[in-house]
Amino acid sequence: MPDDGRNGGSSERHDVGVGVRGRLAVLVAPLRAPTLRRLTIAFLVNELGDGISLVVLPLVVYATTRSGLATGLTFAVVRGATVVGRPLGGLLADRVDRHRLLRATFVVRALLLGTALVIGSDVVVVSCLVAANLVGSIDNPSAEAAIRARAGDAVQQVATIRKLSRAMSGVVGLAAGGALVGTVGVPAAIATDLATFVVALVVLPPGEPSARGSRPPRVAPRGDWWQAAGRAVRVSLEDGREGIAHLASHVDLRVTAVAEMAMSGLVASLLTVAVVWLDGLPGAPDGAYGFALAGYSAGAIAGLLVAGMIAWRVSVPVLAWRTFAVVGVVCLAGVIGSDWRMLTLSWLAWGIALGPLEVVMDARMVARTPQRLLGRTYGGLGTLLAAGQVVGALAAGLVVDLVGPRLVIVVLSAAFLVMAVGLRWWAVTAAPSRSG
Repeated sequence: MPDDGRNGGSSERHDVGVGVRGRLAVLVAPLRAPTLRRLTIAFLVNELGDGISLVVLPLVVYATTRSGLATGLTFAVVRGATVVGRPLGGLLADRVDRHRLLRATFVVRALLLGTALVIGSDVVVVSCLVAANLVGSIDNPSAEAAIRARAGDAVQQVATIRKLSRAMSGVVGLAAGGALVGTVGVPAAIATDLATFVVALVVLPPGEPSARGSRPPRVAPRGDWWQAAGRAVRVSLEDGREGIAHLASHVDLRVTAVAEMAMSGLVASLLTVAVVWLDGLPGAPDGAYGFALAGYSAGAIAGLLVAGMIAWRVSVPVLAWRTFAVVGVVCLAGVIGSDWRMLTLSWLAWGIALGPLEVVMDARMVARTPQRLLGRTYGGLGTLLAAGQVVGALAAGLVVDLVGPRLVIVVLSAAFLVMAVGLRWWAVTAAPSRSG
């Protein structure tokens, strides 16, 4: 349980306002370092654009095809590309200057968005957004490793700051994406997305020797190009396995991997089904999907902010099963009626519930991972997340057109509760043998 701050039953009154301000000051203290501050801002702006893309892509696909299957398949292709990109990104993050890698991928993603904006056809827009997502999966391990590498002793604060910045950019990006698509159209949303990458490139700090991973390169460009490419693929797969193997080394990391993979699959299913659900609701505005996603992100900000100011003592397995149980209930509440605002409110509560789990899992993972493995561990975790998302999106897309979105969401809510029972059993069996 979190540290409740009780003083042995003392009745002495404290200035709560000062206490909260003090905890906030401790939380944001790592941002005094210029490099860490610039990295955080660059990622925040970059992910604002990602939030816009997250709204634009499924809406364009569904508006063109009117098919839940096509929407789910597109989402699965996007996340499937991540299965390839994350291990490669983890390999690069531990071997090259992470800042320069980020700069190069930001440029490529900006060029892809510019192409989508200039040509403008639905096929080109979808193709460019999918390709930009693939490139983003390559730079993600570098982004995560670069900022965690500067955490020092402030592991929980930096984990909270990173997740808060993602949630904050999500609120603005998702709401902006929904509003832009619903009012001025897809081109304006893509142009705004492109602008975020330009700003991120300006803010991103230059490369430093400390931004490089500790292991020397093992792939040399000798011999035939195909042989060199084959060696690169083998090393990338080996590094992906190494990151996943590290996730199996401790019960906290194992639970983190399983919980994140299950959550990502269930969330991908909900994101796919929500497009169809909201499209069929009377009175739902064109930007309802973006507003629902923004509601989730707003809840995540609140949950992360509170979680980051508490010294958590609860074990990861216990916190995981409690979180899954709460999320299952609130997701079910979102489709009890036929009002799009109910879904938005349920996703708001969903985001709040996930905040503590995200902070605790991230902080414990970083604390148990050596610097030389950070990139590969985040790459391995990203691969598991993407695999869960592929399965979830495909499964939801296959059945939503057959049985309807409400029934699918009810089944997904039940799946959260089943996972809660499984994690509860894991927490009980793991408790006697926990170490560290």
